[in-house]
Amino acid sequence: MDPIAMDSLTTYEVASDGSAVRLHFVDPEGIARSLQVPFAGLQQLTLTMPKIMEEALRASYRDPTLRLVHAVTSWVIERASDGRNWLLSFSTPDHFSISFALTDGDLNGLSSLLNDYELEAFPYGLRMQ
Repeated sequence: MDPIAMDSLTTYEVASDGSAVRLHFVDPEGIARSLQVPFAGLQQLTLTMPKIMEEALRASYRDPTLRLVHAVTSWVIERASDGRNWLLSFSTPDHFSISFALTDGDLNGLSSLLNDYELEAFPYGLRMQ
């Protein structure tokens, strides 16, 4: 199978019903192309791309400890529409945003850990599992 090469992503379009997206890009020869991805495929890409990026980053620098890291410019905690969970959302300077669902126990545990421990005392990170 011949791969389709992408030089740069230019724009994207979301179908009016949300069933698919179209990614517009330029190939290495300067030809404008597009790739249509159904909603299920977009979900798979969204979950897989950070792992792919991390593997490529580690391979590029030959350092297995590197991670994909984003600076956080804002965050918000709000009650989820299900009334049982909390949403912890982070935003970055380049408008990337990600949200995580937390139970009351998760949120209380995180709060307790941050209040009770000096983070510098845990060089390998403070973990809640």
